[in-house]
Amino acid sequence: MLRALFSFAFGVFSSAAGAQEVNEPLPADNGGYEVLANLFGRTELLRYVKVGNEAIMGGDIILGTHSEMQTANAINLLRLIAEADVGQMEDQTVAEYAGRLQSELPADMRPFAAVDKQTTVWPGTEIPYLFGSSITEDDSTLRELIESAVQQWNDSQDRIELVAAEDTAEEAVLFEKPSGTKRLCQASLGYTEGQSTSVKVNDKCEKGSIVHEIGHALGLMHEHQRPDRSTYIDPVDWAKEGNNYAVAPTQYQTAYDLCSIMHYHPLQKPDDSPAGEWFTLTEAGQKSFDACKGDLPTENGCQEVGQRCVLSSVDLSAVAELYPGVKGESKETGEGTVADAPK
Repeated sequence: MLRALFSFAFGVFSSAAGAQEVNEPLPADNGGYEVLANLFGRTELLRYVKVGNEAIMGGDIILGTHSEMQTANAINLLRLIAEADVGQMEDQTVAEYAGRLQSELPADMRPFAAVDKQTTVWPGTEIPYLFGSSITEDDSTLRELIESAVQQWNDSQDRIELVAAEDTAEEAVLFEKPSGTKRLCQASLGYTEGQSTSVKVNDKCEKGSIVHEIGHALGLMHEHQRPDRSTYIDPVDWAKEGNNYAVAPTQYQTAYDLCSIMHYHPLQKPDDSPAGEWFTLTEAGQKSFDACKGDLPTENGCQEVGQRCVLSSVDLSAVAELYPGVKGESKETGEGTVADAPK
């Protein structure tokens, strides 16, 4: 019944919506979930795996808790059914079924919004960050890595500024150290009102990987999960079906970028996956990468797909789309202190 309801609701939605360490572990692909979630003002179909009680998309993006995402999915299904134009449905059986469901829904769906998770970009251009209690004064190496990654973001562009916040700040990028000794680099996506955005890293994460995770916290998605990826990369069959590599939406209109710090390396995959690379470059992909890699540093590992050395020019263009203001702009007044935005 639930599967049929989901298929129906998704059909309605679709018709209406017109040098990093390459063995960075990803969650196993077993037990994936598909949900409708609210990202950046749109309802999107996402796939994730459940790790503990967290919903992890694309290997390292924390969408929220499993229960939060299931709640969001249920609310979005109800909303789509409520808004469906039954009279325009060609399949009479589906139309009758939808009509019966609509008759049982409340006339006012607004109370459901109170428990519906909404992910957006950060308001204003000064984005606070702080260290959680799990990162102590003894974690000097990790603190230095995080501060260096923050500085790289601040020095690379003039749209947003990551600023140290008071420990009492409720809305901030919150750096946390996960328990255990296994290398772990993960981050929540974007901004949720009234909540902190978690970036979970330990001292086994290289600086470049922390820069990557901060990108997620600002709202950047994975480049290799873009809907247009098949023009540039050819995933192997098991990766095409895997939850860690499922196609996901982006909310910015930049060109596909194989030099992006948000792209995975071809050997970055779950520990239990088959041997070998999970994708190869197409002819167009190779041409695209050859065209952009000259702008990357020449250090070992920097001129590879999946580099974790620098933010590419396209990464910075994506940030400029998400944050069209300039540094120092107030979310209340919209007035900035930097005159010229990057071209």
